[in-house]
Amino acid sequence: MTVQTTGRTRVALVTGCGQGLGAEVVHRLAQHNCIVLATYRKLPNSTVTHFRVHHSEMDVTNEVQVRSVVAYAVSRFGAIDILVNNAGVYLDREDLFNPELLPLTLLQATLDVNLVGAARTMAAVSPIMIRQGSGVIVNVSSGMGRNVELAGDAIYYRTSKAALTALSRCVAQRLRGHGIIVNAVCPGWVRTRMGGDRAVRSIEQGAEGIVAAALDPPKNGVLLRDSEDFGW
Repeated sequence: MTVQTTGRTRVALVTGCGQGLGAEVVHRLAQHNCIVLATYRKLPNSTVTHFRVHHSEMDVTNEVQVRSVVAYAVSRFGAIDILVNNAGVYLDREDLFNPELLPLTLLQATLDVNLVGAARTMAAVSPIMIRQGSGVIVNVSSGMGRNVELAGDAIYYRTSKAALTALSRCVAQRLRGHGIIVNAVCPGWVRTRMGGDRAVRSIEQGAEGIVAAALDPPKNGVLLRDSEDFGW
């Protein structure tokens, strides 16, 4: 399912690039000759250095900022061929349902980044891809949101990723007539700040499936892991 760009260099917009998976995805896309606009909630002290990589602050919870950065990308590079929604948070706590705390604000904050943030960015980018007649959207989800893996821990995170996977499938159906491919990708349990040291996969292994889904998606409207349909 390679998306055609009439011979020009592909342009990718990636969110959540401050470290870990996001930074590795940016690096790999640049190595595959993509122009990459890497975005961050706040620009870090250290960023990926490559002549094809550009950097911008963009908080996915800020509608004005998202639309401004997307408009900048189009004016600067002429297109957006790939969107990778990698920005995500894990805010669950063991005392999640302590009746004295009722931290539903954590649910709202989790959804605003993991689900609504991705939807917000897709809403800004999809009209551009529709005009182009092509595009690829990759939403970094998690196997923890699959129906067969739902459990009583990390419930806000699981809920956000289950919803993101469902959203990806729905948007894929909506945009399929415009030459746009939308998939969710599970990178696995990766040794990042979020995943922790006990995680079984390296950052490089986790990024590989994301980049493959961005450059040559094997399917449309599914949850992928290692370029295979991971099921729901």
